[in-house]
Amino acid sequence: MKIIEATDRIPNLIDRLLEVWESSVRATHLFLSDGEIKSIKEYVPQALKGIAHLMIAEDDAGRPVAFMGVEDGTLEMLFISPEELHVPSYIIDEVVKPSGCEYKEVRTMDEVLPELDVLYMTRVQRERFFNEEDYIRLKDSFILDAEKMKLAPKDLIVLHPLPRVNEIAVEVDDDPRAKYFVQAQNGVYVRMALILMLLNIEPGLFEEETVC
Repeated sequence: MKIIEATDRIPNLIDRLLEVWESSVRATHLFLSDGEIKSIKEYVPQALKGIAHLMIAEDDAGRPVAFMGVEDGTLEMLFISPEELHVPSYIIDEVVKPSGCEYKEVRTMDEVLPELDVLYMTRVQRERFFNEEDYIRLKDSFILDAEKMKLAPKDLIVLHPLPRVNEIAVEVDDDPRAKYFVQAQNGVYVRMALILMLLNIEPGLFEEETVC
């Protein structure tokens, strides 16, 4: 495994990174339909070509297996995970540190909640484990409830790709800092806009006419 920065972004490389992107999205963004993934995929090549620093992890055969984009060195990351799911050391040493981005890695949510601006929640994913026993032992490691929200800043933003399992208690839904339903609603509007762009339909074409 080696980490490189892609300076010459030839079509063949972009095609390979598209495959990595799609396989990752299909494994993690289960709320997206096949058509939605294909629509969004149309815009990924432009993003890959335009990002300032494109870091790629290659396997021993030289095939891309992961990538990360960094713009203006402003990416700041906080990884919260149990030991079994921690970010691999080669990603930290060969990608995160060389990028100059600030990062911190912790094992519990409580110890960092007071310092967060945005908390992006996801489920503990069964498909990431090699055996069922480890999944059962760790699946409830990170549950956000009203008690934990007391530790968080008043202007915290809580996001989640949805649907959830049990990682966010229903009682959190009424907290004004919970923005995941707004996030989902905005996602609908973004997909509508992408469809209009792909079909070359002008905005406002389907708006109701005002009756005087």
